[in-house]
Amino acid sequence: GEEPTATPGWIVGFDAFDAHEALCSLVASALSPLPRGSWRLVARPPHWPRLPTDFVAIEVTAAADVGSTSRAARRLLTQQAGRIAGSRTRVRGVWPRRWYTAERPSPSPAGGGGPRRRPLGSSASQTQPTSRDVTGRGKQTPYNFITKAYNASRWWSRDATGKGLKVAVFDTGLNPRQNYLRDVVEAVDFTPERNTADVVGHSSFMTGVIASRRGLDDAAGAARRGVDCAGFAPDASLYVLRVFTSKQASATDWFLEAFNHALHRRVHLINLAVGGPDYRDTPFVDKVSQLAAAGITIVSGAGNSGPGWGSLMNPADDAAVIGVAGLDKDGKLAAWSSRGMTLWEEPLGAGRAGVDVITHGEFWGADQHNACQHQWGTSVACPVVVGLLALLLSSLPERQRNTLLNPAALKQVVYAGSSPLPDYGWLEQGAGLLDAPATEAAARAFEPHASAVPSVLDLRPSVGCPYLWPLCDMPLYATMQPLFVNLTLLNSRSATAAFAAPPLWRPRAGGHALHVSFAYDDHRGLSAHRGFLGVRLSVSSSASGWAGEVEGELVITLVDTALAANGSAAAARPAGSPHSVVVPLRATVVPTPPRRKRLLFDTLHSSAYPNGFFPNDDLSQLSVELMDWNGDSPHTNYVPLYASLRASGFYVESLRADLTSFDANLYGALLLLDPEEPFLPSEPAKLRADVTSRGLGLVVAADWHAPDLMASLDYTDEATKQRRVCGAGGANVPALNEL
Repeated sequence: GEEPTATPGWIVGFDAFDAHEALCSLVASALSPLPRGSWRLVARPPHWPRLPTDFVAIEVTAAADVGSTSRAARRLLTQQAGRIAGSRTRVRGVWPRRWYTAERPSPSPAGGGGPRRRPLGSSASQTQPTSRDVTGRGKQTPYNFITKAYNASRWWSRDATGKGLKVAVFDTGLNPRQNYLRDVVEAVDFTPERNTADVVGHSSFMTGVIASRRGLDDAAGAARRGVDCAGFAPDASLYVLRVFTSKQASATDWFLEAFNHALHRRVHLINLAVGGPDYRDTPFVDKVSQLAAAGITIVSGAGNSGPGWGSLMNPADDAAVIGVAGLDKDGKLAAWSSRGMTLWEEPLGAGRAGVDVITHGEFWGADQHNACQHQWGTSVACPVVVGLLALLLSSLPERQRNTLLNPAALKQVVYAGSSPLPDYGWLEQGAGLLDAPATEAAARAFEPHASAVPSVLDLRPSVGCPYLWPLCDMPLYATMQPLFVNLTLLNSRSATAAFAAPPLWRPRAGGHALHVSFAYDDHRGLSAHRGFLGVRLSVSSSASGWAGEVEGELVITLVDTALAANGSAAAARPAGSPHSVVVPLRATVVPTPPRRKRLLFDTLHSSAYPNGFFPNDDLSQLSVELMDWNGDSPHTNYVPLYASLRASGFYVESLRADLTSFDANLYGALLLLDPEEPFLPSEPAKLRADVTSRGLGLVVAADWHAPDLMASLDYTDEATKQRRVCGAGGANVPALNEL
C-alpha cells in the first residue's frame, strides 16, 4: 500500500467500550452543524478485528477550510465531554490524531511536528537474506549469547518454556513464512497496508528473542543447538500486532486499536520497544494506564538518546511500565542508553526514576529472512526482560503465577531480583542488572504488597552515592532550598488504593534537625497499581551550626479500594485493612556553608518540548532532532557543569520558584542559564536590588538567538493545520536583554 498521508484530525475518547458503528453515529450527530463533506470518520479497514472500542478517529478533508473546520470540530466535540452520548458511554476527551515516524523531522517548513515515537533499535539492511552484521559490531558475540548469559537451559530442562503466557509484540510485523516461532496465535496489521510482513526486521528480532525455537528443535537438532539465535520462551503464545508501516510510520489510532486488541485478548505481557519524548500524548498515556489497571504489564526501552541526562522516552518513563536500559557488548552501561529523572515534574518538582532495570542491549537475534541479525539498542534489551519473565512465570504453579500478573508485582519481583552495578546510579540502571536466579527466588516467595521506589533514602554523600545521585550529592544545611524527592508507590495488592492517613515522618537520631512535609494526590490516591509521594526536606534554622546524621522513617499508610460501579476511581470505596510502606531515611547535616560557596541555579524559567515549541540548543543537531526536550537543569543537560562546580567546592541549589522568592544575602551568585521563559514584572526590580544593594553575583549564559533562523524553524500542527513557529531560539535572549 501507499504511505498514508498525515491528515489533520482528532481522536474522540469515550469512557466505555461500545460497537464502533454506535460511537461513529454519536460523533456524526455532534458534528452535524459542520458543512457536509468537510470532515469524515476514519473507517476501520476490513482486515481489522471487529472488536468493541472506546474511541473514534475523524479526519478533516482537504476540500474544507482545514484550519477553521478542524478547530470547529474540536469545539463541537469538546462540548459533548461528560455528557451522556449513549446508553452506556460519555465523551471523555478530544485529542489530536498524531502521526509517528522513525525519521526525525527536518528543520524546515516541510519538517514534522517534533520528536515522534519510533522503534528503539539500530537500523539494519533489509536486503541481505543471510545471517548478517551490517555494523561489524557482533564479530565476537556468539549467536546464542543472550540465552546462554541467562542460562535459559536451566528452565528448559525443567520443561519451563513460556507455555500458558500470552505475549503481545507491538512493532513492524512478522514474515508470514517465518520458521522460527512455534506458537503465533495471530498476526494483525493495524496499518492501512493490509500486510503483516516485517520488511524492517525490528519486530522479527523482538519476537525471536522472546520465543525463537531455533537451535532447540530445528531440523539439525542437537548439531545446531547453542550455535543459533534461540529465544527464551519458545512455547509462549505470541500476538504480533503491526503498528508501524514498512516505512516505520504510525498513528495514534493504530496504537489505540492495538492496545484495545491486547486488552480484549487478555494478554499478560506487552513488548513495546517504541519510544518518544511526548509524555503529554494523552490518549496514548491514558491507554497505558488502562492496560496496567487490567493487569497487563508493558515492558519498554528507556530510549537510545544517551549519554545525555533527561533523555528518557515515553512510555518507559511511566511508573506503570517496566523501563529497560541497555548494556553494550562489553557489559557496560551503553553510551546510547537514555538516562535521568522523568521530566513530567520539571521544573516545579523533582523527577522520578524511569529506568527500572538494565540488561544486555547488543547481541544476535532472528531476522525477517529466517536467519540471524546483530542489533543494539534499548529495544534489544526490552525482549530480554519480556522473554525471561515469560519463562519465569511459566515455571510457577498457576496460583502463584496469578498473583504476579500485574505490573506492580512484576516490577517488585524485578527490583528484588536485580543487583546494582558499581559506578552507576538508579537513574541510569534502575534496580540494576537483571539476575535470573534471584528474580526466580523473589517470584516464588512473592506475596502481594505495597512498596516505594527508592525503597531506602540514604542521602549521605559518603554512603548513598553514587547510586542515589543526585539526591545524595550534597549534605543538607539550614537555609538551603528544600530538597525534593519524588517516590514512586507500587501496589500489587490492588489496582487502586487510597491514603488511609496522611504520610508521617517518624524521626529517630538527630531527627529534630529535619523538617519533612509531603505532597500527594489525596483525591485519586493510587491508580493502575501505582502512585506517587512528594517529599520535601529542609533543615531547621535552629540547626544552622549543627553537624551530624539524621535518621528516621517515612510511613505511608494505604488502603486498597474497589472501583465504583461507573469505574470512577474518585468514588472508590475501601476494600480491606490499611497497610503501610516504611521508607528508612538517613541524611548528613552540616553547618550552613559560607555565602561565597553557595550558588543558586534558576530552573523555573527553563521550558522544553512537549510543553511548547523549543528548538534544540545545539545548532549542529537541528537536522537530527528539531526540538529541545531535555530541558535545562543541573540534572539534565547541565550535569557536566554541575559536577564541575561541585568538584570546585561549590554548593549548587535549584531554585524552583520565581526570582522574588529567595534571600539574596545567602548566596554568592545566581545562575541564569539558557532560560526560555519570560520574566515576571516583579522579578527585574528584585534582582536589580539583589545585585546592587545585596552583593549578589549574577552569571548569565545563553545559547543561540537568530530571528531569521527561528522563522524557518516551523511545523504544521497535525490536528489544526496551523503553522507553529518557535518563539525562542536556544534561549530567550530578548527577555535576558530586557532583564
